[in-house]
Amino acid sequence: MYGQIMVIISKGSLKEWFKVVFAVCAIQEVIGANLKLLGDEWILPIHLRNETNLTSLDIPAGETKIAIQYSQISMLPARAFEHLHSCIKLFLSFNQITYIDVDALIGLHRLEILDLASNHIRHLHPATFRELTELEKLDLSSNKLTLLPNGTFRGLFNLKTLWINNNHIRHLHPATFRELTELEELDLSSNKLTLLPNGTFQGLFNLKTLSIKNNTISLFSSMDDFPENFFNSMLSLGTINMDGSKLYVISSVLFRNLSKMAILSLKSCHLMSIEADAFQDMTEIWYIYLDDNFLLTLPVGLFRNLKWLNLVTLGGNRLKTLPDNLFQNLPNLGAVLLDNNRLSKVQSFINSSVSLFQYVNNDIQTIEQFEIHGTVNVDIDLTGNPLICDMKMCWLLYESLYGSLDVLGNGLCHSPSNLAGQLFHGLSPVDIGCPGQFHVWFNMFKRKVYGMIR
Repeated sequence: MYGQIMVIISKGSLKEWFKVVFAVCAIQEVIGANLKLLGDEWILPIHLRNETNLTSLDIPAGETKIAIQYSQISMLPARAFEHLHSCIKLFLSFNQITYIDVDALIGLHRLEILDLASNHIRHLHPATFRELTELEKLDLSSNKLTLLPNGTFRGLFNLKTLWINNNHIRHLHPATFRELTELEELDLSSNKLTLLPNGTFQGLFNLKTLSIKNNTISLFSSMDDFPENFFNSMLSLGTINMDGSKLYVISSVLFRNLSKMAILSLKSCHLMSIEADAFQDMTEIWYIYLDDNFLLTLPVGLFRNLKWLNLVTLGGNRLKTLPDNLFQNLPNLGAVLLDNNRLSKVQSFINSSVSLFQYVNNDIQTIEQFEIHGTVNVDIDLTGNPLICDMKMCWLLYESLYGSLDVLGNGLCHSPSNLAGQLFHGLSPVDIGCPGQFHVWFNMFKRKVYGMIR
């Protein structure tokens, strides 16, 4: 089994690099034909024999970027890199590392990026990273960590990105991230967390992106136990992904003061209700994902004043009714996805900017007539609904043929029997017995042409 070491150098020092090649021990073969240019850096993989011993690799002290990957390294011994004072980027992913000595990283005072992803690390000593005061990115994803002791990230005063996703972490100490005051991105997704202690994110004032998806987190056993300031001390947050958590209810205080939020994802969170003011402070929100929950309805005014809101997804809930004005007066809202619910009524488009309403697999039989204002064209997908294609739908057919509304997808007629199975948007007015209202569809046609010219 062979591994590889990649010494990464700038284009200007290629001659000096070849001196490095022949100084490295355990070299099986140098593959000169595979020299690659990545940006302004050259990367040359060198195949290694069997399990690589870091102490046998005589890497010159002046190297700034080093990658030792796919090399079956099983441990990082004490002072393994102490002579690499110039190293800025160290990539050790895709090895077999199970153990890191508490003094393994001594000497890497200038290190800015450390990649330990896709190894078999089970435990980290609290002082492991204590000397990496310049580190900005730490990748510990796809390991076998079960616990992060208090003090694990001690000394990482400049850390901006921390990836700990795809591990087996079950518990977090309330002060685990307390010293990471410069942290901007934290990924805890795909672990085995069931609870986030109060104060878990306290002090993370610069955090912009937080992902805790694909855990089984239950933030509270009752609303009385839930701390009102759980998230709202992180005033820089722009993205939260909590998919798969057990929230049940979104209270009016959960996301209070998060005025910089742009993306909120709450898919599969067992949501049964959302309080009317839950999103009131998210005045810059763009996307809200609420798919695959247990919502029966939504409160009036839920999206009020969210002037930058562009997309709302509510598919896979149990929605039967929605407030008539739920999506009105939202000037940038472009799409609402309501697939796989139990809705029998289509939202009015009056004063709406929405250009796409998706109602796939609901219980819509007919659509009451209303006027369309606010947008030139509206697309509505009625696939999988039991449509009754009779005279009540004449207005919709006229609108789809000559007006500002396009019926998309495979919306099939359920009845009457002579039209069953036929595409609604493939019908003619004669098919459903529409009266000869020439002036109606002619005015619609003129309106559509005028809108296109304008």
